[in-house]
Amino acid sequence: MCGIAGVVGEVPNMKSLLKKMSQVQLHRGPDNMGSWISWVVDSEIGMIHNRLAVKQIKGVSEQPYMDEDTGLILVCDGNIYNHVELRKLLSRYYTFHSDTEEEVILKAYHRWGRSCLDRFNGIFAIVIYDRSAKTLFMARDRFGVKPLYFSLQKGNLYFASEIKALFAAGIRKQMSSCRWAGYLVYSTYGMPYETFWDEVYQLPAGYCLFFNSSSLDVRQWYEFDKAVQSVEIPDSETEAAERFLSLAEESVRYNLDAAVPVGFNLSGGIDSSFLLGLIHRLFPHDPFKVYSYYGGDKFSDEILWTEEMLSHTEYHLEQVQLTPDIVVKEAVKIARVQEEPYDGFSSLAYARLFRTAHRQGTTVLCDGLGLDEVWASYPRKGDMDQSAICSCLKSDFKELAHLPEYPHPFRDEEDNLRYRDLFYERIPHILRFNDRVSMMHSTELRKPFLDHRLIEYAFALPHYMKERSCQDKWMIRQIASRLLPKNVRLAPKGEAGRSSRLWLSNELQNWVGESIDGLRESVASDWIDGEQLNRQWNSFLEKGTTAPQHLWKWINLHIMLNKVV
Repeated sequence: MCGIAGVVGEVPNMKSLLKKMSQVQLHRGPDNMGSWISWVVDSEIGMIHNRLAVKQIKGVSEQPYMDEDTGLILVCDGNIYNHVELRKLLSRYYTFHSDTEEEVILKAYHRWGRSCLDRFNGIFAIVIYDRSAKTLFMARDRFGVKPLYFSLQKGNLYFASEIKALFAAGIRKQMSSCRWAGYLVYSTYGMPYETFWDEVYQLPAGYCLFFNSSSLDVRQWYEFDKAVQSVEIPDSETEAAERFLSLAEESVRYNLDAAVPVGFNLSGGIDSSFLLGLIHRLFPHDPFKVYSYYGGDKFSDEILWTEEMLSHTEYHLEQVQLTPDIVVKEAVKIARVQEEPYDGFSSLAYARLFRTAHRQGTTVLCDGLGLDEVWASYPRKGDMDQSAICSCLKSDFKELAHLPEYPHPFRDEEDNLRYRDLFYERIPHILRFNDRVSMMHSTELRKPFLDHRLIEYAFALPHYMKERSCQDKWMIRQIASRLLPKNVRLAPKGEAGRSSRLWLSNELQNWVGESIDGLRESVASDWIDGEQLNRQWNSFLEKGTTAPQHLWKWINLHIMLNKVV
């Protein structure tokens, strides 16, 4: 919905510095830019905000938002869905001067301090400066849907929605050898605070930060396992299903609330079909556009099942095709905005989808992320065999890698694996990718199934309600069967993505070969055994034994070294 950035400390030309940070994030909020600068003892604080207008609110004020009643100043990216209810509660103690979420956030923080976050239902990256206490407060939503990065340099604190804004402020642009080693050796994206750049950190999901001129204090405000323990489960399966359906419908309503054209992304699986069923149940006649992508031949992808799912609705389907030529173009464009490695062909197709949506004027889209990852049992990417990758790495570089030690807050190991994906691996990585690839086209992507109440509820349900007769997402499938026509079919597993291996060995062979050769001559030659890497590439061409996912890691590294660093 917007981009935020700022600096606290002794820096020359604060106004010019903020402008540089804002310009590289302009795609996050092209509708308006506002800034605020003030002296703090012997240093300065400056905050800047780029706004993407998706709502029409009476009395709206631009950010940074200043509340004269409380002495607080705010920049925020996101939505507080229950701001109306919170306003009614806070009206006992405060007089409100606008209908904005910003005023609710500041008065809630003034009234309850850090604990106001427990009352917020929404997605947010919040930065508040308290003029009386001369303290900066930063917080991120429970699952980190909205991004927030920071760096501490010579006692100065820099923060921004995207890493490139920190680089624009003068933070050193140095790739982290340790983080890349962990990615290549273990296929992990690191601990919640890590990035792929030295001295650049992300505020972890569910954490907050306090900063003044003498100290920086990072604290966890959301404890997921305790929240799960507090969930009350209905006695019967029927009641449990109705409760989940009610929560899901409320979340969909929240996420589709916008004053701009809205659409959603659809594949042929149960997660997006469930989303389709919910949206059609609530808004059967609204003019939503539906977007779906496919690679190569339609008959070897999910697009045919997507068309069939929509046949009973009035929604219009936009089909976005990925071709080998588009792969090369999108790979370079995305590398410039991602600032970390990303997955292969499906990610490129997703990027193309947002480009198409933007050109057609669709500003807000929804997708089904979270349902599969929380409810299903599936092979986790972090468990993929990395021996082929490791054989191409030099021994001293491999020693830099460390396997993150994940907590195990639950008794059931399957729940611990889901917890790992939720807070450490799969979902945080996807959220970062999705945020950047959607916002690069000034399009906001929303995730109805990442509503914290839904996820806490799913974890609290007994396993027999989630998996039964060797079928995962059992309750979801039962509810979806009521929302969709009986003749709707889901795409068979394995239908999507069959074109990628053929493209790599045919149309994209020269492109991949150039990446392999380029790595052998690049600064990463200190990391890589070039001869072994070349043998693996030849083995893929001759026997097809190397996994396409492994090749994509090398392609990623080469593009980032040449187009980003």
